[in-house]
Amino acid sequence: MGSGVLIKGVGGNYYILSDEGERITCAMKGSIRLGGLKPTVGDRVIFSDKGQMGRVVTKILPRKNHILRPSAANVSLSMAVFAVKAPELDYCLLDMLLADNIIKGVVSALAVTKCDLADEGELEYIRENYSGALK
Repeated sequence: MGSGVLIKGVGGNYYILSDEGERITCAMKGSIRLGGLKPTVGDRVIFSDKGQMGRVVTKILPRKNHILRPSAANVSLSMAVFAVKAPELDYCLLDMLLADNIIKGVVSALAVTKCDLADEGELEYIRENYSGALK
């Protein structure tokens, strides 16, 4: 038995970074999926030793949190990167992401790009309204 963090899942293969630093490919035990829990990047997992069928994730440990965009578990820091222009900054989406992070106890950071395309008033608005939410 071993444990680690799910770092990728593609086509029924799950890639785990073991606690020893080894990258391991596993299948997912059927009862986990039947239980309705979808394996997500960031999940802490327990996996079986290599047998005839290879390694298998046997258990997903309880999550500290789960964010939806992008889907990830056990997140401690989130970095949102938005362009201020071209395309226009979507304040509704930004507010939604930051609110979700606050509710789930995730520390947020915000990077705003293309500042050279914005006027000073818009940049000041962003500074005034978002610097307090990023803790």
